[in-house]
Amino acid sequence: MKFAYLLAGIALAAASVPAAAHTTSLGYVPGSVNGSVIIWAGHYSHGDLPSVEGIGTLTGVSLTYSSTKPFSIGVVSSKPTGLVDGKNNFFWSAAPYIFPQNVDPTLFGGVVQWQGVEFTGLAAGTYDYTCGNTCGTSAEWDSLSTAGGNGGTVRFTLTNGDINPGVPEPATWGMMLVGFGVVGATMRRRASNVTLAA
Repeated sequence: MKFAYLLAGIALAAASVPAAAHTTSLGYVPGSVNGSVIIWAGHYSHGDLPSVEGIGTLTGVSLTYSSTKPFSIGVVSSKPTGLVDGKNNFFWSAAPYIFPQNVDPTLFGGVVQWQGVEFTGLAAGTYDYTCGNTCGTSAEWDSLSTAGGNGGTVRFTLTNGDINPGVPEPATWGMMLVGFGVVGATMRRRASNVTLAA
């Protein structure tokens, strides 16, 4: 009988503890257009597909710039293309939850879901991104820093080399080929006129 009460007490305690997760990684990749960046926040398993939530601030370090935007991309369950651990994707460690770490310490099963936010119209320069304790309003996306008191900030520099220049669409390629043809024909005509005049 005592054993049954013990089991009932454990079950009641487990039921009263809400499922929770925290943001345990921050990373960035070039955005969809030149002069843009997408910030990705990742969190460990919560047991379901959470909603997109939370805000973050991008601040210019080498130039005057500041913008705060809500997360609006995702939620996705596969690691976003372009995130490379230790290069442009970083993690909180196990307790005391120090950020940044280059390798996923697989806290509570590791990062399994991501949400993103895109900033556009950026000039070349160095930027800091942080969502502090506001990566989300629920425990699902709440920054792990709330447990460790150590906010996460990722710093990156946008230059011509690491901003996505975009890929011309097929129609653009067609116009470029026609333009090259016109230039070639004009040069050929000029060369033949010079030969006739001689």
